[in-house]
Amino acid sequence: MSVKSAIKRYRYRRKKSKSVGAVDHVEPVVNPATGFVDWNTHIKRMFADRSKMQWLCIPCHKLKTGLETAERKKYRAARNAA
Repeated sequence: MSVKSAIKRYRYRRKKSKSVGAVDHVEPVVNPATGFVDWNTHIKRMFADRSKMQWLCIPCHKLKTGLETAERKKYRAARNAA
């Protein structure tokens, strides 16, 4: 098999296999109210155990992430205005 045909096969398989969901943190890694605290807290929340994770479909994960980002921006704007 040539390199060109191997690349073609890889790209075809990649297009065919679509993700149906994503693993999501139940609590955001960076708390919107407090923001980034320290690296120890960040790492502890980033690598949480399974009980603090959930499986969401892609549209729900995008929605939840968007809401968390909007909330974080709101708190950041309020903190900078004060």
